[in-house]
Amino acid sequence: MSLSRSLPVLAAALGAVLVSACGSGGSPSASHPAGEASKTAAQILADAQAALGAAGSFRIRFSGTSTTDGPMTLDLVVSSGGVKGSMTAQGVTAQVIVAARQAYIQGRAFFAKTAGADAAAVIGDRWVELPAGQSFGFDGFNDPKTVALCLLSVHGTLVKGGTSSFQGQPTVQVLDRADIPGDAPGTVDVATTGPAYPLHLVQTGAATPGQEKQPAVCGSSSSDPSSGALTNMQATLSDFGAAVAITAPTDPFVLPSSTT
Repeated sequence: MSLSRSLPVLAAALGAVLVSACGSGGSPSASHPAGEASKTAAQILADAQAALGAAGSFRIRFSGTSTTDGPMTLDLVVSSGGVKGSMTAQGVTAQVIVAARQAYIQGRAFFAKTAGADAAAVIGDRWVELPAGQSFGFDGFNDPKTVALCLLSVHGTLVKGGTSSFQGQPTVQVLDRADIPGDAPGTVDVATTGPAYPLHLVQTGAATPGQEKQPAVCGSSSSDPSSGALTNMQATLSDFGAAVAITAPTDPFVLPSSTT
């Protein structure tokens, strides 16, 4: 499979691992009483959804391995103003910005891999403005509230785990049994001090066969059979509420709408 297919799949896979690692239950509230660890699994995840949606901004670092393309990573800052960061697959890295729902990509090696050396020579180090509606799958991750919905809205049976810690912060774990189509077993560490942010999400096994159902705003996490399976997926969330400025790059190379 070409990189031009694997990178959209990578973005979709981010949603897949996060959805598979946890789910929502009940009606979330942006404020919650102390004692997160004493709540049910569904209550904990409802609080996590509310806290993440209200964060304003955060950083998410994702890694996974494709059986066809090898290691893949994302390192993104998500805010109410859009997305910016980097993505790596098949040994090349591209910078990405999504501002006002318009996507931009930068990376000479990326374009050499996906479009050939001649195209890379023409584009050089300039940012490329993608045709309207083509955002490499990041349109489902363009604001904290949407991400919170996509992360925590689909799940199998939830089980409350024990208390733990992640990077020195006390947490309580929620486990997903992945007993619905397309779901994968996983765990999420939710902070028990301060807002109930989801801090660390890990896939712990293979996905259940079938197609998972997500809210339409999240896009599709499915791919054709040639895309291969994604394993060893995990994500770390941090820098909640940090000041972020995301603006469109100046003088981008405009990709013709007929280009695929």
